[in-house]
This record gives sequence, C-alpha cells and structure tokens, in this order.
Amino acid sequence: MAKWEKQYPKLVDWVEDNIDETLTFYQFPSLHRKHLRSSNMIERLNEEIKR
Repeated sequence: MAKWEKQYPKLVDWVEDNIDETLTFYQFPSLHRKHLRSSNMIERLNEEIKR
C-alpha cells in the first residue's frame, strides 16, 4: 500500500478501512462462492437455468 499511498491517498485509506469486508467472500469454501457471485435476481436465475 505504501507504493500507492502518495498517488492515491483516498483509495489507500478506503482499502485499508474496507479490506476485511471486501475479502470476506474468499473465506467461504469455493463450492459456496459459486452461489454467492451475484445478488442480481436475473443473473441468479440464469445461473440456475445453466445448471
């Protein structure tokens, strides 16, 4: 983050404040992540149809 701090201070602050929430997705097993990719109802329906 130090590399980018001077050029993008607001972005670095945001990342540092939100990194845990952003990466929570990866704490789930990969089989579960497949079902969590989208909260969009239409996309979810399309995923179910593909199955």
